[in-house]
Amino acid sequence: LLPQDGVRLEFVLGEVTERLPVEKPITWSFETALGESTVPVDHEWIMWQVHPADDPSPPLMNPLISLIIKNGVGRIVARSVYDGIKTQTVIADGLIFPPAQLFKWEVSFTISKAGSVKIRRDGALIADYVGPLGCVMIGNPYAKAGIYKWDTSWFGRIITLVRFPEHPLVF
Repeated sequence: LLPQDGVRLEFVLGEVTERLPVEKPITWSFETALGESTVPVDHEWIMWQVHPADDPSPPLMNPLISLIIKNGVGRIVARSVYDGIKTQTVIADGLIFPPAQLFKWEVSFTISKAGSVKIRRDGALIADYVGPLGCVMIGNPYAKAGIYKWDTSWFGRIITLVRFPEHPLVF
């Protein structure tokens, strides 16, 4: 995948036909591989994310859950806003992405003030978080996988593979 606008090229699950429910367990399954990259050193981009509804209330530090890549190493962050308190928690860190290695992901989560996230990569549990996740929302969140870089001051080529099973979302 190559971002045509230099910013994003993502596959969106749930945005049009099925929004993800709030306060119910959700499991999202998919596969990713990181290929050739010409990203400048010390620049970050997102490989996959669970994003809030278009109009969350109160405003949230987006996204709810994301895999952020920098120099080929990833960290997973969970975010929330409840009762005016914003949280941002690194729930997995130091994830290595050798070129062209396919990873199978299973991301299980519940969006609520007493939320949770469990993430398995190739069957191994890499994150087990219990705490606030998301925010009070108008509408429901959706999931995206691919390439997103929020900093438009740099350009580079990122090649990723994203593959979804026939039924990637279970709730």
